[in-house]
This record gives sequence, structure tokens and C-alpha cells, in this order.
Amino acid sequence: MMILSMLTNSLIVGFSSEQLASWCPWMYETIDGDQFIKPGYGRYVVAIVFSCEHFLILCAVLAKVLVSDRPKWVRVAIERKNYQLEEERRTLEKLQKLQLGKEILTFDIKEEKDSGEGVIKRDFEEDMEF
Repeated sequence: MMILSMLTNSLIVGFSSEQLASWCPWMYETIDGDQFIKPGYGRYVVAIVFSCEHFLILCAVLAKVLVSDRPKWVRVAIERKNYQLEEERRTLEKLQKLQLGKEILTFDIKEEKDSGEGVIKRDFEEDMEF
């Protein structure tokens, strides 16, 4: 959209307004208060207009490439937040594994006390049932 606006503005300045005629008066002639391009200078006017337009586009592209969308402090803050969230996720996973291990251990001990036969025998009998 930006490039399209640059193109239209360049065309307006070059062909519709009197701005280019005031910058380069030797390429224009005045007849009845209106300024017209002198014969033979049309290609130069077009070249000047499109050269200016291409220069503006080049400046815009360079600015877009050279200037970051996010300042460094924002990138650092986002990376810090992501790191902290990843660390919290890892800690929660470890806690869940520990909690799951405690539940299994607690369940095994409780079953062993209830049945008196041991967990291994109970698990073997469950596997044999169809």
C-alpha cells in the first residue's frame, strides 16, 4: 500500500502539479498561464518523476530493513518471559512425575498391606484374567 501511495504521489507531483515545473523551468513553457512540457523534454520529465519515485521506494525499503519492528528491550523481555514459562513448565512436569510416583508407591504399599500377598502376585493375577 505504501509503494502504491508513493507511485500515485509521484505521478501527481510530476504530471498534475506545477511543482516539477518550478524545479525544472527549462523543460516547461507557459502558454496562457498554463505550463506545458516543451517538445522533446517529455522523456526527461518522465525519467525524473520515476527516478524520484524509485529513490523514495528504495529509501522506504532500506528503512524497513534497517529499523527493527521491535526494540531490543522488547525482544529481551519476550525471550525472558518465554524462558520463565518454559522453566515453570519443566518444574511442573517434574512435580507431576514425583507426585505420580508417590501415588503409585502409596498404592502399592496399601495393596500389599491389604492383601498380604504382595503387589507382584496381584499384578500377575490381573494379567492372567481374561
